[in-house]
Amino acid sequence: MKSGYLLGANPRQQFFAQFFGVLAGGLIVVPVYFILIPDVNALGTEKWPAPAALVWRGVAELLSKGVGSLPVSARWGVVIGGLLGIILPLLEKAFPKQKKFIPSPTGLGLAFTINGFNSISMFIGACFALWFSKAKPKLHEEFTVPVSSGIIAGESLVGVLIALLTVAKVLG
Repeated sequence: MKSGYLLGANPRQQFFAQFFGVLAGGLIVVPVYFILIPDVNALGTEKWPAPAALVWRGVAELLSKGVGSLPVSARWGVVIGGLLGIILPLLEKAFPKQKKFIPSPTGLGLAFTINGFNSISMFIGACFALWFSKAKPKLHEEFTVPVSSGIIAGESLVGVLIALLTVAKVLG
């Protein structure tokens, strides 16, 4: 919504665009997924490593099997992570002037859920956005979010296109 707002889009039109985008996405994404990955056992292999998907599979297995199925070291990790998730926001509230020095719980959670190269890319992008906000504040305010969103969407679309071309080459 913020990208649309910055570009001057009507919120009602944005809603309809998102609504139809979800429908179109569902109609396209599901068949493309089955074309790319006909056997779910391929996920987690060398061909389709999908590390983030494996993390969420682990979460689903944990929820279905219970905490008792975890090794003791992983249980300690859950406790420590949970405590950090509680303590860090409390520190932000208790010390608002030092908030910029307190690690973001959301950022830490994402860092442990996504690939390292994605975290590094986000860090580099954030550093560039910080520099741009200081160098060209007006341009930064108007263009950083829409351009960043476009880069992320474009990378995803190109990745899917490359995977489809690879599958077509293998089948052909």
